[in-house]
Amino acid sequence: MNDDGSHIRNLTNSPFFDGNPRWSPDGKQIAFARRPGEKHVLKQLFLMNADGSNVRQLTHPPEAAGANLTYAPDGKRIAFVSVKTGMPEINVLDIASGTVKQLTSSKVAMSVDPNWSPDGKRIVYRYGHNVLGEAIYTMSADGTNQKPLVRPKLGALLRFSPAWAPDSQRVVYCEMEWATVNGVLDTIVSDLVIHDTLSNRQERQAFPSGLQSARWISNQEILLGAREDKSDKPDIYRYHIPSGRVVNLTNTSEIRELSPQWRDDNAWAVSSAGRKPIQWGEVKSGR
Repeated sequence: MNDDGSHIRNLTNSPFFDGNPRWSPDGKQIAFARRPGEKHVLKQLFLMNADGSNVRQLTHPPEAAGANLTYAPDGKRIAFVSVKTGMPEINVLDIASGTVKQLTSSKVAMSVDPNWSPDGKRIVYRYGHNVLGEAIYTMSADGTNQKPLVRPKLGALLRFSPAWAPDSQRVVYCEMEWATVNGVLDTIVSDLVIHDTLSNRQERQAFPSGLQSARWISNQEILLGAREDKSDKPDIYRYHIPSGRVVNLTNTSEIRELSPQWRDDNAWAVSSAGRKPIQWGEVKSGR
């Protein structure tokens, strides 16, 4: 769709799950996760042209790719989550050769939600444990120098959807905390957090009804998957950091819209007006 929410179109037509689409850096292709058949519980990585044509499968069992994926800035590699070892771990696929390299090997906690920095040097990811808590980690692109950016906190706290800013210095992520209120489990904290990796300073913006995902548009704007109230299905929002202004781009009540990603005009212009496309959610509407 365009950046004002217009011209929404369907790119895939699979009867099974298609999700977590990611543009290639040149804007010509989209990588996504698909459950390729009714008997396939685990997802695999697929690639298609930007118009939905020429769909091809990139990974095959036993890779068991998860829905989390991110392109390297050179467009030659994709980092994704695999559960082939029994624990979600981050792997890197070389698209040309099909070679897969495992980067994380925690054995006690899941490593998910990878996001490659625009300068190509680092990957930020979510590191989570049911008892030890949720943390945000970074590592070098080759898997070395794994260390916490935000240390874990005990309790019913979830940190997810980390993403590098275009400056490769700041990281945005979502943070949600639950508590039992009058016998009902309810969200008590739902914050968008911007963390500066050099100063370790944080900026927070509350979204009380619940965040689903966050991705950068520019150094001053972020795309969000969020809900206006707790009964709604998530929509895609555009958040301007300096002013705090939030605009609902999709505004639908019957469709879950998640995992937005931005493409700029230099990569792919979709109209003579030069509007910028966003590919979101589960690729096709109604899922």
